[in-house]
Amino acid sequence: MLSELQWLKFAHRFTTLDINGSGCLELSDYAAIAANMCHACSVPIDSGVGLSLRNAYIRAFKALSSGREDIQAVQITLDEFIRFMEMRLAGRPEVFDRGMKRIAGLVADICDVNRDGFLDEKDFICFLGSYSIPEGEYAVALRNLGMRSNGPLSREDFISHSRDFYCGDNPLSPGNWLFGDFKKVRTKVVTPARLKSWE
Repeated sequence: MLSELQWLKFAHRFTTLDINGSGCLELSDYAAIAANMCHACSVPIDSGVGLSLRNAYIRAFKALSSGREDIQAVQITLDEFIRFMEMRLAGRPEVFDRGMKRIAGLVADICDVNRDGFLDEKDFICFLGSYSIPEGEYAVALRNLGMRSNGPLSREDFISHSRDFYCGDNPLSPGNWLFGDFKKVRTKVVTPARLKSWE
């Protein structure tokens, strides 16, 4: 069973992936994220790394679709997404390392605009913007990830924070804030009872 923290993080992640705001996750959302990220970081989507990112996101959506044949028509609800996260990733860093670690590395490489091996604040804002995360959440993420006090994130830092976001259950983990302010879950299905402990 997911903790309150895990549930909120996954509900928040759902909203950041729902690019078109339909209330469901669709293949077009995942393709749009890859395109947004490449555009924000001046990487051609048809370049080698651009295609690698797009294909990685498409594979992630296929995994989320649980083998359904016509993925163009698949719509993943919030409950389905959270159930998938609970079964596949929560508390299972070894599963993250077998699959999503590669995506996290690709994202870090693309968002590292000046190719110095680190993500500075400008790079990280490009990352957040790719998911249409509100600008008001940027400072919260940067502060809680330590970027305002400790400086840029290395590629390995970014991967580690990604692992903690998906697999961890430590309320003090900086990785909880990787996708912005998870305490402000932007979906109507989150009830006051769910948010009570975070008020």
